[in-house]
Amino acid sequence: MIYTWRRKLLDAEAARGADLSEAVPTPVFAEAVMDDDEAVANTVQHPAIVVDLPRGKRLSIYPAASPALVSAALKALR
Repeated sequence: MIYTWRRKLLDAEAARGADLSEAVPTPVFAEAVMDDDEAVANTVQHPAIVVDLPRGKRLSIYPAASPALVSAALKALR
């Protein structure tokens, strides 16, 4: 089910005679970074950064997030 969209797109591109190597980019995995720094708990309930994603999903980054975590999250969205 997860890759149904990809298979359908590849089938459609193959039917058109398109070059399948360019039809869909090779999937990649986002690197997970663990930071040993213990951030001080922030009592502020409002995110510092909000990224609106497709289908109504939202990524919220709070001020207490470590720089490494913020960097990893934003790189994963590329």
